[in-house]
Amino acid sequence: MKLIFSDKIQSIEQLSIFSKKVRDTISVNSIVLLSGNLSAGKTTFVSSFCNYFNIQTVQSPTYA
Repeated sequence: MKLIFSDKIQSIEQLSIFSKKVRDTISVNSIVLLSGNLSAGKTTFVSSFCNYFNIQTVQSPTYA
């Protein structure tokens, strides 16, 4: 496994840009690993990322 990029997101606007960057970088069957403290925004990122694929509902595994 190789690290493609690592960014620190400071705003919702940056999150949308980062989501697009991830979408444009990965290929079919890629695995994306997310790391961050509780309430760091991992589920918010996944929700933003999924919007590019018309997936509207995302649920946090922490709060499931």
